[in-house]
Amino acid sequence: SNMFKIKLLHAILLYNIVDEWIIYYLPRTQGSGLRLVDKFTTGYWFLKSMHKYKNNICCMVYQKKPYDK
Repeated sequence: SNMFKIKLLHAILLYNIVDEWIIYYLPRTQGSGLRLVDKFTTGYWFLKSMHKYKNNICCMVYQKKPYDK
């Protein structure tokens, strides 16, 4: 189910297992669904690259910021 996938994604992010996000942004309003981006905090990530296609879809690649020791 979608709720299981959302909980799994949240757990993976919570335990810092993800090193890179590749996000495709589609310029479209979906309505009242579940928002994955609410679990994504940019404070731990930096934008490595971004590409905008002719159809206005954007591909953004984020990488985890290195830890300060």
